[in-house]
Amino acid sequence: MPLIQRTSLGANAEGANRMTEPTNSQDMNAAEVTHDGQAGFGWVDAHIHLDHYEMPKCEMMLQEAFAAGCEGIVAVSQNMASCETIRFIASRHIGRVMPAYGFHPEQPVPDEEAVAQLFD
Repeated sequence: MPLIQRTSLGANAEGANRMTEPTNSQDMNAAEVTHDGQAGFGWVDAHIHLDHYEMPKCEMMLQEAFAAGCEGIVAVSQNMASCETIRFIASRHIGRVMPAYGFHPEQPVPDEEAVAQLFD
């Protein structure tokens, strides 16, 4: 099973993984332009812990996802160290990897200065 899975957009009763084509000109006009400038509908990975992977594996996964049509990735964190890692990864893929800073309830909440550094 791939680590980043394609999610269903416009799924129908015949199959959850099937992409649907626009059925009329109004639907065609509503089609989005993908990151590479092509008309169509992209997809987004809405929750992945990229910091759980060594950097070469992480970069390979991102390149594979983008090559497969992924328009963006929401990279989540669970503590201050993962926030910093996610920030670094996002800085290498601006506009495609969006950091979602957060802390699991069992983790200590960082002080205001540390949080402010994430947003500088």
